[in-house]
Amino acid sequence: MSAAGTGGRMLWAGAILASVLAACSGATAPKAREERAGALDLAAILAPAAGTDGEAFRRGLPVTRKGTREEADVLIAPAAVEARVPALRGGAVLQMRAAPVFNIGDGVRMEILLVVDGIERELYSRTFDAARRSADREWTALSVPLAPVEGGDVVLRIRASAGPQGDLAGDWLALAAPRLLTGGGL
Repeated sequence: MSAAGTGGRMLWAGAILASVLAACSGATAPKAREERAGALDLAAILAPAAGTDGEAFRRGLPVTRKGTREEADVLIAPAAVEARVPALRGGAVLQMRAAPVFNIGDGVRMEILLVVDGIERELYSRTFDAARRSADREWTALSVPLAPVEGGDVVLRIRASAGPQGDLAGDWLALAAPRLLTGGGL
């Protein structure tokens, strides 16, 4: 590829990122929302995981996919967020809506992991490829069951990484209304 072609792509991608970052500059951390009994609002307690640059996690951004606008927390791959959660004696269900922010690149991979006493266990994974699959251009409702966990240090981790070709262009993953339903909230 010629240097001119590469420069043109960089200017185009830079313009997109600059416009998104400008829109993000006024974003603030979401306030905890009141939920029905047995529901934990994860948006209020998600924080960047160790090794994730603070700039790779943006809170409260407006993200519109196929005409539906959501206030979302956005991960810019490679990045992960996590939240310490109480022991899941009766199990739980993680609910949220997820979508890629852009329709470019080879997609963005999402993984949901439960970490108990430092050991990761994958609960859910998928690659959103909005450049090639129309269905990935809209919000996807997720409902991921979590098996009971007795005691120990329990962390819920959500990770965004490159698509299958390792291309990080436009790999922004939006998470809307993440919450953990436990006990009476199930």
